[in-house]
Amino acid sequence: MSRNSSVKIPRGQQEDLSQQFAVLTGSSPKEAMSFLKKYNWNINTAVDAWFTVPAHGSLPSAQKLGQVFDKYKDASDRIGIDGTIKLCEDLDVSPEDVVLLAIAHECKCPGVGEFTRDGWIGGLQSLGCESVDALKRLLPSLRQRLLSDPVYFKAVYFSTFGFAKPPDSRVLPLDSALAYQALLVPPALQLGQKGALASERPPGFGMREWAWWEEFLGKSSVKAMTKDVWNNFIDFVRQIDSEFKMHDLEAAWPSVIDEFVEFAKGKVAAMEK
Repeated sequence: MSRNSSVKIPRGQQEDLSQQFAVLTGSSPKEAMSFLKKYNWNINTAVDAWFTVPAHGSLPSAQKLGQVFDKYKDASDRIGIDGTIKLCEDLDVSPEDVVLLAIAHECKCPGVGEFTRDGWIGGLQSLGCESVDALKRLLPSLRQRLLSDPVYFKAVYFSTFGFAKPPDSRVLPLDSALAYQALLVPPALQLGQKGALASERPPGFGMREWAWWEEFLGKSSVKAMTKDVWNNFIDFVRQIDSEFKMHDLEAAWPSVIDEFVEFAKGKVAAMEK
């Protein structure tokens, strides 16, 4: 069906979708209704289009964004840790706020707390922001999108591994891996079936199971997390049942996840006694 084809849905459903769209994008009710109509009431397509500039407006000025970049850059013409801390202060967010991982993803950050000029300009253009104030206003809807949109969550989660690992390393030290997972995974889990990690077998993997994952890794001999374990973990979270009975040991899961399943089964059995 083409984008211009007419799709008829009940008025009540239109209002529900418009409300969801407004929450995810920070748009007005009028903008939400207009954008959803344009994309045949497909909320996922409409949200993606909203965040794809210039889908709903003109492209922010590269010159103005360069001037903003200059406010935070260091002598190497990059924004480093000090500049990032100042940016966080201006955005009124903690350096540990999960929304910063979405910004890092959009800006293709090469390392923790590091922005290049091209990455900064391209990232803020993709977000439709021409100033720090505009970015600050976007943060609530960007955070909501990150924690509730499975596709966007996965993209940010995957890119986090790339910029968080040490340069020239293929793995992420375990303490760092757990710290970044703790920023991303629990907030999404706490949204339940409305979150980006909604279970395919509810109630599935929740905060209890997350605590077991942390405990398991803390007691294991694992010193670092590979990209394979990192990437597969969120698919595992979405697919596993709360009693860990549906895990397929013959599937191509990383061995660390197989070992965690046995650990978790022991926890479940102990609770049933």
